[in-house]
Amino acid sequence: MNNLWTRQKVEADTNALFDAAKDTPQIVEDDDGHFILRFERGSKRPIAEWAALPGTLEDGDEL
Repeated sequence: MNNLWTRQKVEADTNALFDAAKDTPQIVEDDDGHFILRFERGSKRPIAEWAALPGTLEDGDEL
């Protein structure tokens, strides 16, 4: 599949865009620019690792 999409095509078939992005980055053209959608496998991280990132939690926040 071609990796260049129009915004109208994406709005009509969002699932196809997400599925295609798993294989290769997809470009969505808009009137004043474009979006690039890419999929990164394995981007999940344990909650403890996420919570340790600077600015993630405020004092008094509870998990």
